[in-house]
Formats: sequence, C-alpha cells, structure tokens
Amino acid sequence: MPREEGAARLVLERALGYPYPRPESSYLYDSGRVLPLRAERTGAGLLLRVGEKRLSPESLDWEQRIPVLAYGSNASPEQLRRKFPQGTIPVLRGRVKDYDVVFAALIASYGSVPATLFPSPGTVVEVWLTLLTPEQKAVMDRSERLGVAYTLGSVSAWSSWPQESLGEWSRPLAYWAQKGALAPKGSPIALAEVPAEGRRFVSLTQREALDVVRRLIAPDLPLETFILRLVRERAFRRSVQERLPRRLQELDRSALPEHVEEERRSDQRC
Repeated sequence: MPREEGAARLVLERALGYPYPRPESSYLYDSGRVLPLRAERTGAGLLLRVGEKRLSPESLDWEQRIPVLAYGSNASPEQLRRKFPQGTIPVLRGRVKDYDVVFAALIASYGSVPATLFPSPGTVVEVWLTLLTPEQKAVMDRSERLGVAYTLGSVSAWSSWPQESLGEWSRPLAYWAQKGALAPKGSPIALAEVPAEGRRFVSLTQREALDVVRRLIAPDLPLETFILRLVRERAFRRSVQERLPRRLQELDRSALPEHVEEERRSDQRC
C-alpha cells in the first residue's frame, strides 16, 4: 500500500504541477543544469553572460537555431529535463502581444490540461522563447505530437523582457492545439500561473481547470480519482477529451519558413 500511495502521489503532483516552475529570468539549459543568461551590450556588439562566463552568440550557434515559443511546460527546466536529458538550449523570457495562454481542449497523458495560444487583442502575456537546433526541434515535435495534438503556426513577433535586452524575433514558431481552447461557457480560460497584462479571459489554476472538466464529465468522481483514471486508463482519457467543450482559433501559417511548411505537408501525407 505505501508504494501504491507513493506512486499515486507522484502522478497527482505531475498532473497538478503543470506548467511547472520557471526561473525568474532567461537561462541556458545545459543537460539538466540551469545557468542564468544575461545580455551585455558592448562596443563589439552583444555578449552573453552565462553564469560567470562571457560568450558570444556565435558560440551557441544563436543565429542557426530555430526560434520556438514556449508558453506552457516547455519553459520549465523540469519539463526540459524529461525531453532533453542531454543538450544545450537557450531559454529566453519575454512576451507576446495580442495573445493569451489558455487551456487547450486536450488532456495530456500525464493528466494535465495543457496550454495553447489564443488571440486576445490588447493582452501582453509572458511567453518564453526556446532556440532549438533542428535535431532538438524534431524531438520537440514528437513530444508535442505534431500533426495529432498540435500543429505549427507562428505569431508576428516576440520580444525579450525589457530588463534583459535580448532582442526581438519576427515570426517565431509556435505549437497550436489542433482542437482549440477549452471553453466550457464559450470562452477560453487563461492559465493563472502565466502572468499577463490586460487579460480578458477568466483565469484558473491547473487544479481548478481539471475540476471544471471533472464536474462537466464525471461529477460523481473525486478529483484525485478522476486524475488517476485520466493517467492510467487511456480509453477513459480519450472519452473525456472527446467531450471537452472547445473553441477553435484562427491559425496563422502565412509566414512559416519554407522548410517548416514543407515538413508540415510531408507529415500530413504520411
């Protein structure tokens, strides 16, 4: 019994912990380590201070990496450790205008209601930027179940947190939930754990969002039992997911890089 209770506790902690803690500022993820990352403007241009070291952006292949937004768990070192036991990823704190981070009409295999972006004129939301190698992006695509749970789009611009001066990226890539946003009353629900200014949607924590889903679909189950069944019973999870009320969003593919758009069409043909 103690072992079973311990396993159940770990399942619940992971499900309810989404989107998981993030550092207070940009960082370099390095095979599990988290190193503070700061910019320094010099006469020679931009220098990066990583921990106690100074590096040029070229030493991290800065320009060759693919900018991909991280608005949910992918901004957290905890989740990156699961996906990338080895490797180096710059993870930059910033913001995106006219969108919010909301709950997707999805249930993750680990029991959370994950996130997606949704248009929200006037909102400025905290969104992180991961700079991925092509190989790392392929791993991320698989982890996001690209073509099944999420699809690729882009937003017009991302800018770093003003205090960090790490610059701006035009048309960074973003994963969008194919089934849209969770919308029990016709409107998306923002993640309370993600800071935003000018928020228009009601915001809930992960626990509160899961309880909304439970009350809609399985009101007779206690919340913890509901979550454990979502994780342990695939058919139950699929049944719940198919019954989620949703609202679709318009997806901007107009500025996807040519090689990414070709990859997307190739995935659809497979």
